[in-house]
Amino acid sequence: MIIRFLVFIFICFLSACSSITGVGKDNLPEPSALPEFNFEFKPNLMWSQTAGVGADGLYLKLSPAMANRHIFTIDAHGQACSFDKDTGHAAWCQALKTPATTGVVVKEGQVFFGTQDGLVYALDETNGRVLWSTSVDNQLLAAPYVSSNRVFAKTLDGNVYALDKKTGVFVWKYEHGSPLYLLRDMSVPQLAGHRVIVGFADGKLAAYSEDKGELLWERTIAEPESKRNFIDRFVDISASPILDQSTIYVVTYQGNFSAIDLRTGAIVWERPFSSYAGMVLTPKYLIVSDAQSVIWALDRQTGKEVWKQEKLKFRDITGPALQNNKYIIVGDKEGYLHWLNVGNGSFVSRMRIKDDAILATPLVDHHQVYLLTQKGVVASISSVGN
Repeated sequence: MIIRFLVFIFICFLSACSSITGVGKDNLPEPSALPEFNFEFKPNLMWSQTAGVGADGLYLKLSPAMANRHIFTIDAHGQACSFDKDTGHAAWCQALKTPATTGVVVKEGQVFFGTQDGLVYALDETNGRVLWSTSVDNQLLAAPYVSSNRVFAKTLDGNVYALDKKTGVFVWKYEHGSPLYLLRDMSVPQLAGHRVIVGFADGKLAAYSEDKGELLWERTIAEPESKRNFIDRFVDISASPILDQSTIYVVTYQGNFSAIDLRTGAIVWERPFSSYAGMVLTPKYLIVSDAQSVIWALDRQTGKEVWKQEKLKFRDITGPALQNNKYIIVGDKEGYLHWLNVGNGSFVSRMRIKDDAILATPLVDHHQVYLLTQKGVVASISSVGN
């Protein structure tokens, strides 16, 4: 475990986190200049607040969550907060003094997150009180997935845990394992019917039974191309899979974008692709941010390109968020939010929040957009003009 963690830190400094912390800047491509275009509307900053120290200089996607008219956050030191989503007023902040390494998830009155020490926490949504914490033996880098009665967590060493949602009591564990070399991002487990879908750092996607954790099927989405260069061996499934009825969409780093049959694990279609940031499903397309910060729209049925937008290249953009089925929103490492037309990928608006990286995919609620910066600024932006 110690060796794997040290390699993980080394990889982090070789990759995109170095562009944020300042390590290795001379070896990185220059980010694209901001594109020029005619604005369709002007976003407005409604409020901003400080939510602790944010990622505290680390490359951690501490994604916020939205529930019951509040925005919930966690920082790298374990300070959890709840903000009124309309006013920004802090309903509560709880200093837990634990090194949080995942974003938060809110479900039925509970707030969940994971830590560097291998703990899964559940807090009371109304006041931040700790309801339970359970050890899963290794660090978490992806937020847990929470169903009506279970919490599913994946650890750095590639194991999957199911915990009781109310008590945190251990239900089952599946030991998949992980390669020695890992990317800094990890995908969140998903639930489809009674199948738990998990993507791993070795490029494999697996389905487990929800109640017992039995392996139902396993599919290799990508395999390393070279054994000589350890960087070429990264085929992590870092972007969380997306479920659409009987189809799972999954993408790897330096590998493939695939559509998988949920029931059997068979490949419906696949195409070469590299991504770790994330994707979103629209009524017509799959929208995905690739590893070079190019945004693609792919046909859901075939995987063929519909359009792509290359003018944000090397800006370390977030995964895409969908707004009102009209716009795609991404954040970048210089603190800009970008709005694009979902139909053709053209730019429609832009706003800079702070001179501070946006690492996690923004949250969208109709005309409102919520985000958390690397330094811990949580903000609400109105794009009512759209």
